[in-house]
Formats: sequence, structure tokens, C-alpha cells
Amino acid sequence: MNYPDGSTYTGEWKNGKRHGKGILIYPGGRKYEGEFANDEMHGKGIITLPDGRLIESQWENGEQISARFSNGDVFNGTWSGGTFCGEATVTLPNGDRYSGGFKDSKYEGYGVMTYADGSKYTGEFKNGKFNGKGAISFPDGTVIESDWKDGHPVN
Repeated sequence: MNYPDGSTYTGEWKNGKRHGKGILIYPGGRKYEGEFANDEMHGKGIITLPDGRLIESQWENGEQISARFSNGDVFNGTWSGGTFCGEATVTLPNGDRYSGGFKDSKYEGYGVMTYADGSKYTGEFKNGKFNGKGAISFPDGTVIESDWKDGHPVN
């Protein structure tokens, strides 16, 4: 099936809607290969980006709810317009884990960053960095409570 925007779909149909396994190719070269239900991406699928990178994804009624990137990052949460937004959790390949707010795919608002070495920052983020009130605790019991700006304590 060819669509007016230039995308194409090949796969299973039910009652005139994409349903079951299928492949959707977008004009820019991005490809989704996976499950559909009621004309929406729904279930498991793999996104191939134009540069060849792969994203294993999980969908609910057309909304992407999780992704495992080829670099090992794992994202569980809300997407909008191709960026992370709202509340989510990201686990990085090195074991670091962030849980909290996102805006434009950057840490934003309240969140908790737990590092693989056992240290943990709890507090406010802005533009992906510690900003506002927060505390970082270290495995040896040391705790630094501070106001933060661009990832650095200011008091």
C-alpha cells in the first residue's frame, strides 16, 4: 500500500486496516518492521534508522512505550514527536539508571540518577544536568546537599 506522504506498507490486513505483522517504510528511509493492530503500531517491532542503527521497540495503540537502542540504552516511558517526554526510566549500558522527568529527550524536573558505582543524585534537573535543589550520596556515606547549576554545586 502506498500512502500520499510517500510511505509504503506491506503486510497483513484485517477489515481494511493494518493488523498483524507488517513493514512500514517512511520517505526518509526510516523503517518499522513489527506488529500492528487496528491500523496502529501495537506490540513489538524494530525500527531501522536511515543510518542503519536499530531500535527494538514496544508499542501500545500507536504510542511507543519502550525502546532498546543499538548502543545498549533502554528507555521505558513516553515519546512525543520522536523525543522522550514526561516520566520515564533510562538504563545505560554501563549500569547507570535515571528515573524521572524528561523534556526534549533530556532529564528535566525531579529525578533520581543512580550510578553503577553506587552513588545517587536525587533532586532537580534542567536541560539534562543537576539544576536546583538536590543531594548526591556516595557509597562511603558522604552526602552533599546543595543548590546545583549546570551539574555543579553552587554553595
